[in-house]
Amino acid sequence: MKKQNDQRIPDFRARFLPLLLSGLFSQVYPIISTALISHRLDITALSSAGALSSVSVLQSALFVGLGTGISLHLGIALNTPEENRIPSAIRGSLLVLTSAFLLSALLCAASDPLCGLLHISDELRADSTRYLRVLLAGSGLLTLKTALLQTHQNTGNIRFASIASAGGIVLQSGLSILLFTVFPGQIWYVPASILLTNLFLSLWLLAALYLRYASWAIYRKGTISSTPPCLKDTDRTFFRAFTSARQIVRLGLSRSGMMVLIGLGGFFLQRNINGLSADIIAGYSVGNVAVNLFMEPLNAMAVLMTVCLTGSKMQRNIEDALKAERFLLAKTLPYCLILVIFLPLGGRPLLALLSGSLSDAAVVNAGYLRLLITLPAFFPLTVYLISRNALQLLRPHALYLFGLLEFLWEIIGAVSIRRIGYPAAPLSIACAWITGAAACAMILLQMRREQKQKNDDDSPLS
Repeated sequence: MKKQNDQRIPDFRARFLPLLLSGLFSQVYPIISTALISHRLDITALSSAGALSSVSVLQSALFVGLGTGISLHLGIALNTPEENRIPSAIRGSLLVLTSAFLLSALLCAASDPLCGLLHISDELRADSTRYLRVLLAGSGLLTLKTALLQTHQNTGNIRFASIASAGGIVLQSGLSILLFTVFPGQIWYVPASILLTNLFLSLWLLAALYLRYASWAIYRKGTISSTPPCLKDTDRTFFRAFTSARQIVRLGLSRSGMMVLIGLGGFFLQRNINGLSADIIAGYSVGNVAVNLFMEPLNAMAVLMTVCLTGSKMQRNIEDALKAERFLLAKTLPYCLILVIFLPLGGRPLLALLSGSLSDAAVVNAGYLRLLITLPAFFPLTVYLISRNALQLLRPHALYLFGLLEFLWEIIGAVSIRRIGYPAAPLSIACAWITGAAACAMILLQMRREQKQKNDDDSPLS
């Protein structure tokens, strides 16, 4: 067994590069959209978009979380030999997707009240409302795209998923550049490009998934007219869709629920930041773009852990999870050290380039402070992300604890802004990462002790 586990570790090396490139490509669009708004429009427009960053996090938390739950459920069904698991998994996925599109429509209608809850000033309110309305209209498509993309990824088709993701970013960036170049600049061009790209990408990924599984099932029956397993006995087994949907929601909401808590904390944090000047709002938004860019190698490592644990041989195996985590952390440490040493020197020019504010020191300073305060917490963040992805399958309910921790730290940051000012915001985020890493380590070590005790109890010598 030990030899088999060791042989699995090199697979991470082969899978890391496409995941990293896909992640870096995913950050190309936030960089381009931020640059387009700041250069083609002005700092007021950038502040209007930045004031909604917490809503974007909540949208991602809920709708990407549901998509992740679908992908994990389908990935486990497609990776196991029992063919009868696939029909109920597909029906449950369709039920969850329908609910996601209905919720998307309701949130779109509530765009203006959401802007009011965020205390967005009258100067920014009109642009922010238009931006948010288009952004929320595409939430259902975000769930569909996430589910399809991660299903390809979790079933071993990582290279295709990476190519699809990179192609989507290229298309998204091209659409935004085209809209800002050909038509008079409007802030809502950014979410419109996202919506159109998610629609195209979902159709492409769905066709690829059908060709990969459904058509194979048809021809395996010996005739092209045979019914694929996902369409058989619909009238007799449709009630199983609700059971499958409940499992999807459990898998997705273990992460989505955590991210909703984080997003709610971020909502209150952003609400207090919106009470500061437009320069600080814009700088905080630009700083977030820079931080997310440098987080992508860490996110790739975390995705590798998910890919590892969705395989049937390693599922719910705490020893394999800890072995993989140690390997990933060892590979990440040099990157974190390089960032801590060199990023403080190059951070200001990068932020000035993104914000288009070479002469506006207030915007650059706010972004630089966001980057500088959270930078030392990048290695604890690595522990946090990798362990959290492992616990999503090993102990899903633990993710609510992490969401609660981050929520509390963001509330502390929101309250502290009134006393110590803007630095309280990035400081609370760094503290949330550190405490999250400590909590993950404690839970994994406890699980290891429990597994060891169980093995000792089951041993014939005991």
